[in-house]
Parts: sequence; structure tokens; C-alpha cells
Amino acid sequence: MTSAHTERSRVIVSGVVWNFFGQGWLLVIAFVATPYIVRRLEADLYGVYSLAGFVLSYFAFLEFGLGTAVTKYISQYLAEDNEEGIVSSFWGGLAWLVTGGLACVLTVDVLAGFIASTLLHVPARLQPTAVTAFRISSLLLCVSMWAGLAAGTLRSVGRFAILNLMSIMTGTAQTALTVGLLWAGYSLMEILWGMLLCQGGLLAWQFGLCLRLLPALRKPRLTLRAMTRLLRFGGVLTVASIIGPVLTNLEKLFMARLTSVGLLTYYAVPFSLIDRLALIPSAFGAVLFPSYSYFSAKGPEYNRELHYRGTLYICASYGFFASFFLFLGKPFLRAWMGAEFADRSALVLGILAVGGMLNAMARPAVTALQGVGKPHIPLVLQCGELVLYIPSAYFLIKGFGMTGAAWAWCLRASVDALLLHIASCVELGERPSVYWKLLKVVILPLTACSAAFAAIEIRGNPLVTPLVIVGILVIASAYAAAVWRLVLDVHTRERMTAFWKWA
Repeated sequence: MTSAHTERSRVIVSGVVWNFFGQGWLLVIAFVATPYIVRRLEADLYGVYSLAGFVLSYFAFLEFGLGTAVTKYISQYLAEDNEEGIVSSFWGGLAWLVTGGLACVLTVDVLAGFIASTLLHVPARLQPTAVTAFRISSLLLCVSMWAGLAAGTLRSVGRFAILNLMSIMTGTAQTALTVGLLWAGYSLMEILWGMLLCQGGLLAWQFGLCLRLLPALRKPRLTLRAMTRLLRFGGVLTVASIIGPVLTNLEKLFMARLTSVGLLTYYAVPFSLIDRLALIPSAFGAVLFPSYSYFSAKGPEYNRELHYRGTLYICASYGFFASFFLFLGKPFLRAWMGAEFADRSALVLGILAVGGMLNAMARPAVTALQGVGKPHIPLVLQCGELVLYIPSAYFLIKGFGMTGAAWAWCLRASVDALLLHIASCVELGERPSVYWKLLKVVILPLTACSAAFAAIEIRGNPLVTPLVIVGILVIASAYAAAVWRLVLDVHTRERMTAFWKWA
């Protein structure tokens, strides 16, 4: 392996560890703060807060896939020492994103009333609040688009440590501000304005760092060729960003229409918990994508190894939490959100945990296809899934409520993961059957872990007791030791050991 490949390998390991640390911290503070936020906002306002996020995810297509496109091309040009390509990609992407962000704000401003009253049937007394929430959230999405380009640039140069420190500080400030505003008697509108303030500060910080690390960016350069190339790659991702939120959030919109905004809260909270666990595939994906792009011109053998190892490590990491929520979801929700919430949401949490694991394992396949320049393949697969998902989600929700919504999402994730793995293996010249080895590697630690959690559940003890807490910590320690010995390869163990010594 060349020195460049060795350095890239080191960046991958350290980047994943930093991403786990940064996103894990945000998960912890969200976990602590969510019960208080839900209680102070109450079910209806928290439902509006959730809907604002769901609605804005449908306008993310106005980002044109340019954050990902800029990350790909800057990574590729860094490998080629092409300074002009780096500069034109950065500023070309920013020019497109300014256009997309302003279009998002204007579109939401015009359509907010229609979305609240006609599309989602928000109760009349909550419609003015929902309209304002949608409009403020559009500004938040606009700022997030611009920050995404700066963050992608920092990922391209391997600055995962400072990126995660930025996220930790901003996320902590945002959560503290939300709790403080609620404690002081303020409500949803003030929370959204506070979030916008925090994201604006993060944007300024990230852009300043980009200009310092890549001084060539201080001289803006726009070329039609670079902007066309970015838009061509991002155009496919744009269509995917329209379909993606449908596949991810359609069941929530059906629930809001077929049930009630209040009932949506009992689905949205466990879903947000599983969504937070997306930090695991996200920690890998944010590092793997620029690496796939970097190695795309070096031969497929490096990307095949990245793909297999990434999928294996995500399965092992996510498997612990999926097993925990599957067997101990109800006592966990009882301790976290109360008995009523646990009774309503425990089954939903278990189903979503399984679907979340399958969804997470598909992340290396998606990033591999995008990194080697084939972003249209996931899009074609999503279009096929959408045809089946819309009617199945509608009738499952109509017949079984939020449990049907959870099953619809889980089944969709299962089909998506299978198809993506087959497609990515074909593109990388790998036999899809090689992934049976993955199951053989993780089956023993996962089975033992699940059996231990099942034993705790059968005993029926409250989760927050010294004996149960100690038992869970012992299970976690034994599982981590088994993964270290049986799952991680020797090179990864060496690099992780070196990273911890350095840190």
C-alpha cells in the first residue's frame, strides 16, 4: 500500500471515531432534553414541530445534490493536485446553493398556508402556528444548505476532528437554548429562531475555516464547465432527494391525515430515537464517500474492501442498539417518557429498530455507488420502491395505525438494503454472496447479546435499578470485547489503538 493509501486509511479510522464521538454526544443531549421538550410543548405543538421538519425535508431537493457533488469533486481533485478544479467546484457549488436556498424560502412562504390547511389538515387553531413554523424552518434549511457545502469541503480534506467539535458546540448551544427558552415560558416560534441563530454561527465558522485551510479559495472563480459538471452529478441526487423523503417520511404524512397530529407524537418520538441512531451509518458514510471518490481512479480493490468492512462494522455497531430496543424498548420508554408513552410506542420502537438496522447497513452501498460516479442506480431503485411503498403504507396505516406505519417503513428498508447491496457489488466487481460471510462474523456476538437482553426483559425488573444498569453495562462491555476480537481486522485494531494513543 502506498503512503497516500496508508494516510487515507488512517484518516478513515480517525474520522469514523471522531464522528462517533461528535454525533454520539449530540444523541446523548437530545436523549436527555427530549422528554422535557415534549412535556413543555405538549403533544399538539410537538406534532407541529415534527411536521415542520418533515415538510422541509421535501424541499431539500432545492439543494440540487450540490453538497455531495462538491465533496466528490474536491476529494477527486485533491488526489490529482488540481487546484483550479477545487476552487471552481467550491464557488460553483456555492453559486447554485444560494439560488436554491432563496428558491426554498420563497416557495415555502407562498405554499405554507396551503400545506397546513389543505395538504396536512392541521387543526384550525394550530394553522397560524404551523404556517409560521414552516416559514422559519425554510430559513433554517437555507442556512443548512450553505453550511453543508462548507462541511463537505472540510470532509474532503479530512478535518473530521474540528468538524465534530463544531457540531458538539453548536448542538449543545442549540439544545441548551431550546430548554432555556421553554423554561422561561417561550414556545415553538422562539425555539425555531434560536435554532436559526445557532446554525448561522456555525455557517460563518465553517466558511472561515475553509478559507484558512484552502487559501486558494480566497480568490473566487466560476466556470461554466465546473458548474455544469456539478449540476449534472447533483441533478441525479436532486431527483433522489425528492423521492428519498417520501420513502423516509411518507408514513408520517399519512398518519397526520388518517389519524391525528397528537397521535403522530407517539410515532415521531420513537422514530426520532431511531433516526438519531443514524449517527452510526452517518459516521461511516461521511468518511467513506470522499474515500470512495479518492480511490475511484486507483482501482476497485480498495473500494471493495471499504464496502465490505464498512457494512460489517455498521452491522456490528448498530446491532447492539437494535437488540436493546427490540427486547428492552418498553422498559426503556417507561423510564424515559412515562408508562403511557411506553404502552403506546414500545412495539413501534421495536419494529423501527429492526428497520433502522437494515437501513443503516445500506449506507456503504449508496456511498459506493455515488463515489464511483453511478448515483443514478440508487435513484432507479428508489423509483421502483416508491410504486410499491405508497399503496402499502397507506393501507397498513389505515388498517393498523402507527404500528402499520412502522411495518411499512421496516419492509421498505429491507427491500432497499437488499437491492442496493446487489447493485453495489455488481459495480465493484464483487459477488453479492460474499456478504453471507458478514452474517457469519457477527451472528455469535449478536445472538449472545440478544439472549442477555431477553433474559433481563423476562425478569421484568424496572430498567433504572442498580442491578439492571450494571447488567446492561456488563453486556455492553462483553459485546464490545467480542466485536474487537471477532469482527475488527488486525489493521483496524492497530489504527484504532494508535488513534487513542495520539488522542
